[in-house]
Amino acid sequence: MLAPNSSPEPSVIKGVSPVATPNSAAPDARCANCGADVTGRYCSACGQKVEYRSHSLWNFIVQATEVLTHGDSRLWRTLGPLMLRPGFLTQQFLNGHRASYLPPFRLYIFLSVIFFMVFALIGPLLTKPSPNRADQTADAASTETLCRSSVDPLPGPEWIRRPFLNACLKTHADQSRELGRNLIHNLGRAMFVFLPLLAAFTTCMYSRPGRFYVDNLLLLVHDQAFVFLLMSIYLVALHWMPAGALTSALTTAVFGYCIFYIYRSLQTVYAESWLRTSIKFLALAMGYLVCAVGMLFLTSLYTAKII
Repeated sequence: MLAPNSSPEPSVIKGVSPVATPNSAAPDARCANCGADVTGRYCSACGQKVEYRSHSLWNFIVQATEVLTHGDSRLWRTLGPLMLRPGFLTQQFLNGHRASYLPPFRLYIFLSVIFFMVFALIGPLLTKPSPNRADQTADAASTETLCRSSVDPLPGPEWIRRPFLNACLKTHADQSRELGRNLIHNLGRAMFVFLPLLAAFTTCMYSRPGRFYVDNLLLLVHDQAFVFLLMSIYLVALHWMPAGALTSALTTAVFGYCIFYIYRSLQTVYAESWLRTSIKFLALAMGYLVCAVGMLFLTSLYTAKII
């Protein structure tokens, strides 16, 4: 007999036992990451997937493949628009369509690591020293003469000219081996100062209501990520191609596509006429060139001093 105001469980009435929901966690499961109660495949508090099977090599391979192809990184889905649709990723991000593509700063960091790695391995900075000791001695003497003749005309007292002289001597004595590695490392750091400065310059030209500094910075981050990817492909292709007319044509095509890409990205994101975009593009190009040369000079000087 049933107690008053009580009702039997539906499963008891039907005479069947409850059936567990497929692909769901146990009712009393807890998230291994945050300790919250979990009733599905993912924790509602932190989002971690609930897995009960033990770790194995096959599980590791499956997870790595998922990340590289279609998982959380969304890398491959992002690279196509980054290369072929200037300004598209920035426009999508500003419009709130963010889940389908790799976040801008994660994309930038990933491609900058790839670029500086490729540049360190096959870039033009690394040279081989001369095996002849007599030639090395003669080179050292001529290097000191050359450096002194280059630094002595600089204005100011000796303590100002001394760092430039030391940088010149170390650069030549090192034969660009250690210098090249340190320069590449320091350039990666300098880019985190370079892009925010250029974004401030961009904000001066695109100061319309509703357009903020971070919006301009996002476009520069996407454009610079594109440059890193394109230059990585270019360096690899140049490394395996024989020197000649084909390499010259490739260089011209890469340089021309960079100009078109950045111009088109400005036009896509800011939706201005071709004349206004052209004027602002030229101003930005000059600002980019000045900032890049200054950054390269200061980074090279700093790198040569700390070797």
